[in-house]
Amino acid sequence: VASGRAAQRGILFRDSEAIQTLAQANTLVFDKTGTLTAGSPQVTQLRHAPNITERAFIQYAASVELLSEHPLARSIVHYATARGISTRQAHDFISHTGRGVRARVGQHQIIIGSEAYLKEVLRPNGDNQLLSAARQCRAAGATVIYVAVNNQLAGFLAVADPLRDEARTVVTHLQDLGCQPMLVSGDNRKNARIVAQRAGITEVVADQLPDEKIAVVQQMQRAGKVVAMVGDGINDAPALAQANIGIAMGSGSDVALESAHITLVRPGLTALVDARIMSQAVRRNIAQNLFFAFVYNALGVVVASGVLYPIGILLTPPLAALAMTLSSISVILNALRLRYAISPAVTQLNREATSEDGRQ
Repeated sequence: VASGRAAQRGILFRDSEAIQTLAQANTLVFDKTGTLTAGSPQVTQLRHAPNITERAFIQYAASVELLSEHPLARSIVHYATARGISTRQAHDFISHTGRGVRARVGQHQIIIGSEAYLKEVLRPNGDNQLLSAARQCRAAGATVIYVAVNNQLAGFLAVADPLRDEARTVVTHLQDLGCQPMLVSGDNRKNARIVAQRAGITEVVADQLPDEKIAVVQQMQRAGKVVAMVGDGINDAPALAQANIGIAMGSGSDVALESAHITLVRPGLTALVDARIMSQAVRRNIAQNLFFAFVYNALGVVVASGVLYPIGILLTPPLAALAMTLSSISVILNALRLRYAISPAVTQLNREATSEDGRQ
């Protein structure tokens, strides 16, 4: 009943263990890009060095990012397309997950990624004006993507991904449901803290590579926490697999969907609250059904043993058969109540999310 009802609400549980584990989770780890944020990042600012034209700069960046599956890469490709700048064939593409990419476009070696990934390039050619502008973009909450051409810093693109309208409301509801939220992101600390603050999350771990995200999850598990993680990208797949319960956004990468125990098919984060409410309702329902079954049978065994025979009450075979049938029916009817377990909560959540969107 729970799996069917959840599927109607856009929540796919891989198995019954996933329902039970989600109910026990006391820590919920969020990825940032495509999870707390809308997953539709846009280039908000571009700065390039004097020795390269803007058109060439965009073309090099888009040509390499065309081969990447990262959401931020797609925003750069869209930025180039919107300006009528065609891409060129890139060769020898190499992706360093969570750090950046590199490839060859024509005779030029292009490196794109975080400041940490390009630090060897930035040192010999640290354009102070570019770096100062990049720091200002990060302070405003944007993600900065650096581009180097032939081992020389060529410029950067600032990409902003808006917070989901319902994010703060969802985080508040999950806290009320007993889940402590936490943000673990590969983005820089300042940007991650800005997003976390807007979403109402106080605990933030930033600048994390995929294997470092696994280490964060393992550390919490060693501390005795039952960890659920929500993510959507290739970078999140290892941590999703490591968590006690991995939850993938339906719009995420195939590898993230494959690694997760739960998939949220419905757009947005409200399905996450639905899943938590449903899992807790299932555990309560199971406990109730076990109570019905054991108490019913315990009383039946006592009567069948003849304890009440002195006062003329005897459990005959037809009555015993009827009693067992009623026992099964009571359990089934109680389980069917799960069809209505999340409707009131979801109505309230959607109303609050709408109000929050209006205030924004």
